[in-house]
Amino acid sequence: MQKDEQAALHPSVSPGSKAMHLAHQVMFAIQQDDLSSALDWGNRLLEYPDDILDVWQQHVTGRLLIARGERGAAAELFRGLHAKAVKADAQGYAIRIRVYQALAAETPDEGLVFLSETLALGQTEGYIRTFVDEGRLLKPLLEKALARGITPEYTRKLLTIIETEQLQRKFPREN
Repeated sequence: MQKDEQAALHPSVSPGSKAMHLAHQVMFAIQQDDLSSALDWGNRLLEYPDDILDVWQQHVTGRLLIARGERGAAAELFRGLHAKAVKADAQGYAIRIRVYQALAAETPDEGLVFLSETLALGQTEGYIRTFVDEGRLLKPLLEKALARGITPEYTRKLLTIIETEQLQRKFPREN
């Protein structure tokens, strides 16, 4: 990340590359549960035009909106991104976007609609990180999915991984 930061600061780097660097920083901070840093990086990213990131990175803006509590705006962005992913037959990206749509949903029941479809696709394709990386926010929805019998073995597996990783962060092993 430090080398990426140094490279992004070089005057010859294009605005698109700088924006990509900021997008990576936003997602890294979100995955580290560092909301303050994510918002700082995100504010810098939002200084660039909306279309600076290619379609495969535009989910970062939506994920930032979720972090900022702007679920409605995130949901609208994800609707468009999901349509583009489906049109491009980019199933992996469509799965990622559906996870975000579940997080951006207005109600848990609406979130479960997105999540149940995504769990079925994710299980078939063997996706783990797409769900686990959003563990802190996704865990309550996964617990509801499990209680309703939605892909129970797969959902239980995801919850176990999320809980294990949360414990590892809380009580890191000494090397």
